[in-house]
Amino acid sequence: MASNSKKKQKRLKDIQHLINILDTFQEFHFISAGIQLGIFDFLEKKKIKAETIANTFGFEKELTKAWCEAATACGYLEKDRDEFYLSRWSKHYLLSHSSTYIGYLCKYTKIIPEVFSDIEARFRGKRPLMETQHAMNTVESIAPIANLAVPILMQEIPILRENCHILDLGCGLGSYLINFALNNPELTGVGVDGGWIAAIVHEARKNVEKYKLQDRIEIKLADVLELKLNEKFDVILMSGFIQAFKPKNALIILKKARDWLKTNGILILQEMFLDEGRISPKSNVLLNLLLHLETPEAGLFEFNQLEELLIIAKFSEIRRMNLIPQITHIIAY
Repeated sequence: MASNSKKKQKRLKDIQHLINILDTFQEFHFISAGIQLGIFDFLEKKKIKAETIANTFGFEKELTKAWCEAATACGYLEKDRDEFYLSRWSKHYLLSHSSTYIGYLCKYTKIIPEVFSDIEARFRGKRPLMETQHAMNTVESIAPIANLAVPILMQEIPILRENCHILDLGCGLGSYLINFALNNPELTGVGVDGGWIAAIVHEARKNVEKYKLQDRIEIKLADVLELKLNEKFDVILMSGFIQAFKPKNALIILKKARDWLKTNGILILQEMFLDEGRISPKSNVLLNLLLHLETPEAGLFEFNQLEELLIIAKFSEIRRMNLIPQITHIIAY
């Protein structure tokens, strides 16, 4: 009887694991739906019945009610009798005008199916060329991380609050430079990206113009491996950038960074690492798989691997900081 009971418990645990996988998949997609449909923004300052939401947008009433109930079950909405309103978390992270908005992460609902749609070809080494829209979806999905990271970095690293000149390698849409500049009027910067999708650099320049920062931020289109610069920087930032290269090319970039720093300048690396053994943390291991599916050149490092490259590149002091869950910051001098 005891043996049967243990088997039953194992089966129940296995079933619960499957349910958790399905829940996570569905939750991500229905959050994306709420953002795309404008429901979170609509609920910003008021309690509203599901029927009112449906009438306002021209949605089906029962479907809208089911969505509101699901959002409440997952903690994104609260319910008072028959009215729904935003949870604290949603107010911070799902309102489109919030400085900590992460809704762009829901672009992953487009990215992941695109990658896995031709999975056998990718496993056989026949990856399709990255299309412009797929590249834009990718950078747009990670750009909001800057809204969360910049205030923390400025608080922890004093030079970012001073009169400084920053180089952002792999700047994407320019989110980090723009956030730094908006929070520090004495900061100037150069962002470099390109070599794969020029449209990303075009969008970054438009973002700089949007915030009227053209006199303080310059965006360059260039392959970093071929890049030559005649100026020095107080800070060089690489956020999720070094993971796009194999160790040989990563070392070339780190050596270039060392040469481009002023005497007392610092390198800031913001990366996700694999633990020794390469099977944890889970989210980082999954990201590593996604990177490999995109291109054979990309993949996450273990911390010790990157630390060794930094030492070879002549960085004498290397400090590790864990400021954001699953993301590691390395400050190197």
